[in-house]
Amino acid sequence: MFKKKNGISRVLIMIMVVVTIFTINIERPKALHNGYTNYYGIEMTNDEYFTLLNLGFNDDEIYYMEEDEFLLNKDLDATLLATSNKYYKIVYPMYGASYVEEISELEYLQHSLGHLSEPLSTIYTAYIEETSTISQNGSKYRYKDTVYWLSTPDPRSYDVIAIGFTNSVFVNSNTYFNFKYGNSSGQQTTSTVYYGRTESQYGVSYVYKIPDILTSLTVKLYFDVSKNTNDTLTYLEFCGDYAHSLQTVTSSQASNHYVNSGGIIFDGSVYNYFNAIPCADAYASVNW
Repeated sequence: MFKKKNGISRVLIMIMVVVTIFTINIERPKALHNGYTNYYGIEMTNDEYFTLLNLGFNDDEIYYMEEDEFLLNKDLDATLLATSNKYYKIVYPMYGASYVEEISELEYLQHSLGHLSEPLSTIYTAYIEETSTISQNGSKYRYKDTVYWLSTPDPRSYDVIAIGFTNSVFVNSNTYFNFKYGNSSGQQTTSTVYYGRTESQYGVSYVYKIPDILTSLTVKLYFDVSKNTNDTLTYLEFCGDYAHSLQTVTSSQASNHYVNSGGIIFDGSVYNYFNAIPCADAYASVNW
């Protein structure tokens, strides 16, 4: 647990947070009047860069975006409607079962700066940021969920990412899944390999294997939806969901679930093998 700070300490922490955020931002060159070139040497115009932002891709995702994904998205007619950021920590206590706790953005940033120490009764704590976005993509809408591990996950087995929604919409595009991980030399690798996939009228999920050796990990899933009713829809919502394995599991065990508007629902036979992360819900007002 973190200690209560006095007024001066709070000011110092916030200054350090702002400085760190600024430092992180300037590490990735922003789109300028002459355009933008990312990690893979892909040259983007300002319009292409901001189209990607409007589709819910953050600057880090754009910086490490490979050419096939760039070509799929760069010319779309996109408007970002909603963004939801959730912060979680998975606590592995010395005694008892691990658990997930939603935390504030400030606590998340304090941990990222090294200002929080875990109690002696804790073996390990992992921190996660999950971002869900809704964008208008021409006559369709884009649902996107991204999970970023601030600290590398443990154990490393089969995890699940999913988007659950109501049957007022249906998936009307290919579904896109990939994960990016880094190694100690700074090299970034993007993979689309998965070991299980579900799609129904209520959601889509992917099962993937966390690499054994990594220093960073980002996982994302997105697709477009169209209306599945003659009624006028005044809002859209979906559940961006993630489940982390608590022990070594098989891909079949991780696939033993279904997805509904509330997210990932595991079969009772494997329920205790996973720490289900609460939904990162996204909402947008529309007239559709």
